[in-house]
Amino acid sequence: MKNFIKKTFKAFTVISFFTFAASLIFNRAGKMKEESLEKRERSFSVDIPDEWEDLQGQLNKEAVIEIGKQDEDLYLVAIPYDKSHYESFKKFCDYLIDYMQKMYDGYTMISSVREVRNGQDVYIAEGTLRFENVLYDNFVYAIEYSEQYLFVMAWAPQDREGDNQKDFESIIDTIRQL
Repeated sequence: MKNFIKKTFKAFTVISFFTFAASLIFNRAGKMKEESLEKRERSFSVDIPDEWEDLQGQLNKEAVIEIGKQDEDLYLVAIPYDKSHYESFKKFCDYLIDYMQKMYDGYTMISSVREVRNGQDVYIAEGTLRFENVLYDNFVYAIEYSEQYLFVMAWAPQDREGDNQKDFESIIDTIRQL
């Protein structure tokens, strides 16, 4: 029972940290126009793996996708941005990485790539982040859609068994704009 409480508290602390940090990022200049939550919920869809939970409303108030596998500290959030607020997709990607480096003490970008996935222009940055003596793999995805950019952030403990990036990408590949 003690381990369960300790794990639950740790998961809550990790979620709180990332939610706080993400809220700082997402409360930005050039905010999205206020939309009803009902409308935002229907703007994108994702196939949620069986072991994952829909965490809508728990991680970030602007997110259209919030899912996690809490027993393994795996989380993914997706937030749309209005394309008209940025000169180009490259400028949007630069903005995201700049904020990651400013907002997360100890964030290190390891690699980045721009590619086409499922017909969409996608920027992927892999990095690491330390929080409460745990090293996390952190993945930033920027996906270009016709009228919006979608920022997707995913994180998992680095010492987790399995391929974090592959696991996240199998989910991200199912995101669709409605």
